[in-house]
Amino acid sequence: MFLSSGAIRINLEKANLDIEWMPVSQLKSESVQRARNILAKLKTDIEHKDQLKLLIQQRNIDDMSDEQAEFKILLESICQLTNEYYGVIPLQGYGSEKLSMIDTVESVRAHAQKLDDILELELSYKILLAAQANLSRMSPLDYLYKSINCQLEALNPDDIDSQFILRYIRASAPPNTKVEQILKISRANDDERFNERNVGNRYLLWH
Repeated sequence: MFLSSGAIRINLEKANLDIEWMPVSQLKSESVQRARNILAKLKTDIEHKDQLKLLIQQRNIDDMSDEQAEFKILLESICQLTNEYYGVIPLQGYGSEKLSMIDTVESVRAHAQKLDDILELELSYKILLAAQANLSRMSPLDYLYKSINCQLEALNPDDIDSQFILRYIRASAPPNTKVEQILKISRANDDERFNERNVGNRYLLWH
């Protein structure tokens, strides 16, 4: 669960955030959104840069002075945007090491995933902080449960849904797999939203 201390530690490692430069308490969703905007600009520049590079390689270099000048401008823009990104989201090594340039579409995707992890980290921290602040009137576990705005229901192993899930687990999981508990999770108004979409074919989605 994303609110457990273990999950938070894992997210810190995945996000690779330098908490000396950016303590968890200073994480803001606005900063994450700004970083996303920078990544979007980087992706556009990188794709344009790759197209120009291919064009320059395929044609006579003497006839490509304009393209080469544009290529240089794009490289400078990518360098500037990379520095701007690391200024908004300082990662491990930000203060003392040379960080890698974000100059490929793959690296943009990797950093976009880091931002997802950071956003989840920010949310977890705020909820845990609020639970601590409300200790006098509510159990922390009750507060955390209410904060996720979901209902968790433990299914009986003999229920049809449980048997259906167990059948798939036994057919695909290693022989020694042990199922501790199957939980049914529902969010407020989920059924209404699902029915509004009028989905015909339904498939199991495994996490």
